[in-house]
This record gives sequence, structure tokens and C-alpha cells, in this order.
Amino acid sequence: MPVLYLPVIRDPKGDYIPESRLQDLARDCVINDIAAGTWEAGVSRVIATNQSTGKIWDASVEIAAAALYQAIDRSGYNIPTSCRDFCETFLGLNAVQSVMRAAA
Repeated sequence: MPVLYLPVIRDPKGDYIPESRLQDLARDCVINDIAAGTWEAGVSRVIATNQSTGKIWDASVEIAAAALYQAIDRSGYNIPTSCRDFCETFLGLNAVQSVMRAAA
């Protein structure tokens, strides 16, 4: 698994990266967790790291788009608040509402 996706979780005491098994840091697993609302406090961003090259980048926009589509496929308009907040932060309120209207 050359690329790991690290969700940064909001917490009143300070943001943190949850302890996880390496396979749970795969792109699809992180998308599933965000779309399902696994972290009720919310995700403040997703950092990706390529273990082979050492490159690190903010993957929040890419993950937000995929999580939004998956949440809509899974739950329709009733997507978890933490997922919606994350997507609105990185995609914009208008973009999220447009996707939701198109899915109707």
C-alpha cells in the first residue's frame, strides 16, 4: 500500500489522527468512513502520503468529492452531518447542494 490517507479528526482538546491499522488508511476505507459518519466530531482534513516517494499532500478535496457521492448513494439526502460538513468545507455549499439536487 504505497499511499496512505490520514483523516485528521476534530477534537476540542486538539485535532488528532486516529490510531488505525494500515489497511484502514487506504483511500476507499477512509472514503467509506467519512461517508458513513464514523467520526461524529468531524474530519478537518485528509492528508495523503506516498510511502514510496515520501510525497505528502492535502487530499481533502479529492476525498470530499468521493465521500459525497458515496454518502448520497448510500443514504440519499440523509447524509451524516459530519460528512456534509466536511464536503461543504472543501467543495463549497453550492457544489454540495448541486450534487444533491442532481441525485434526486
